Amino acid sequence: MRLLLIRHGESANNAAYAATGLRTGRVAEPELTAVGHRQAAALGEALAGGAVGPVEVLLTSPMLRAVQTAGYLARALSRPVTVCPQAYESGGVYDLDHDSGVRTAAPCASFAQLRAHCPDLHFPPGLADPWWSGPHETPPQRLPRARRVLA
Repeated sequence: MRLLLIRHGESANNAAYAATGLRTGRVAEPELTAVGHRQAAALGEALAGGAVGPVEVLLTSPMLRAVQTAGYLARALSRPVTVCPQAYESGGVYDLDHDSGVRTAAPCASFAQLRAHCPDLHFPPGLADPWWSGPHETPPQRLPRARRVLA
């Protein structure tokens, strides 16, 4: 079996940082930009065309931009997508105070909001809605979580 890790298409935060080099204007749950939507659609077409061979399972981070990207893949491949709740951005869903640098947990997209972008999205049993409630994840907490994702 081959494991393919795919990053989401360009998000609003990616575009803002690329344009300014600053995190000013960062939002906790950014959506894909128009470029990000085109990237995700093109990736779906490439995968459906056999670019890497058959795709049997689609997993996604519960972050909005990842689910938006996965929605394109699901439609192109006629496959359901399963949320991997431990696969999320370093720190979780958070707001950043630009003056102090303090990061605090922020609300995430609800299951209904995520399904609006990927209708055949499946959540693991027992996962709360919303899936994220914080607190902000610290650097020492990241490696154990990454190991759980790989397991």
